[in-house]
Amino acid sequence: MTSSPICGIAPELLSRVYLECAQEESAFWNLKWMRLMSVCRYFREIGVAHSELWSYISMPMRLPTRDAYESYKTRIERAKGWPLSIRLLFNTELAYFL
Repeated sequence: MTSSPICGIAPELLSRVYLECAQEESAFWNLKWMRLMSVCRYFREIGVAHSELWSYISMPMRLPTRDAYESYKTRIERAKGWPLSIRLLFNTELAYFL
């Protein structure tokens, strides 16, 4: 089985592609850039290793579910010390108390 030529993209260039995708439509926050990780194993490896992409975390102002907690934990681990940008989301009812 031969690999596709697209999988021959230099890791630096592919990292830049990830960043460009993440910068569009605030995708850093909504994780739309993760779709690139499904192209092939190589794309996934580069995406997982890209610390900056994982450093953007959007959290609702409530106790996280177990799945959400695991997701935050994984993202913090993959950020590998990159400064975190955390966005807290709250509904208008909660805004009254702030």
